[in-house]
Amino acid sequence: KGKWNIITEVAIKVTKENISENQLNNFIREVQLMQSLMNHPNIVTFLGSSVDPSSSQVVLVLEYVNGGSLLQYLQDHSISDPGFPVLEHALQIILDILAGMNHLALHQIVHRDLACRNLLIEIHGGKQYIRTKVADFGLSAAMENNKEYYSPLNRKEVPICWTSPEALIKGRYSSSSDVWSFGIVMWEIFSGGEIPYKRVGLHTMDEMVRFIQSGGMLACPPQCPPAIYALMKECWKWNPADRPTFAALYTALKSMLSVPPEMEQEIQQNNHSIPHYIQDWMDFSLQN
Repeated sequence: KGKWNIITEVAIKVTKENISENQLNNFIREVQLMQSLMNHPNIVTFLGSSVDPSSSQVVLVLEYVNGGSLLQYLQDHSISDPGFPVLEHALQIILDILAGMNHLALHQIVHRDLACRNLLIEIHGGKQYIRTKVADFGLSAAMENNKEYYSPLNRKEVPICWTSPEALIKGRYSSSSDVWSFGIVMWEIFSGGEIPYKRVGLHTMDEMVRFIQSGGMLACPPQCPPAIYALMKECWKWNPADRPTFAALYTALKSMLSVPPEMEQEIQQNNHSIPHYIQDWMDFSLQN
């Protein structure tokens, strides 16, 4: 944390001394990707970067987001507590994430590490309003034009509990693999920040792949409405082409809330016809 132009609070990320070449490359990639993005209310704003000539450390300056990580917020507020977001509040958090992720998809950027720990919350009015922002682009990558997926050369850094099967098995990442991770994020939100698959006892990549191949998936959290869990399961379709897009998910979920016009405008740029299962979910939600 620091000051920008004396008065503005900012977040400062600095590479450690003697970091590995791979860690340095990840940090530099994060700088390059954030420089390429237009400002968006649901993505942490990049302000600047520099290199310390004496130590070769890279410094990244970002907007300061006062509420910390969404994961910490969820863990600090049990879903059964009065202070935990009611369904409408939780849906707004999810819509914020969808808006930010759709913005990345429009720019052909794959996040590769979407999880509640990498989402930040901005609190206004004494927790009366929360805006969620996508952050931590250290594992992100830009896809080449007209390519459907991205295959990193280094596959060592894989958050297996959030990673899609095609990424685990073949190292293929795309917006569809980010959609898989988004389904896990929804599960995190309704489970109060619990670690995915902890109760199943999965610890390795091979165990995860076998579990998913056998049709296994995370159980519905006790406080999660069945219709929303059904939407999570659509994000966890084995075939990436069968998963909904971020735009389609946003279109389905925004029917539950009033949405700021500026967000609607961008989503419409990448909108698709609503798959039948999402339309069914919308109909169910509006009737109940």
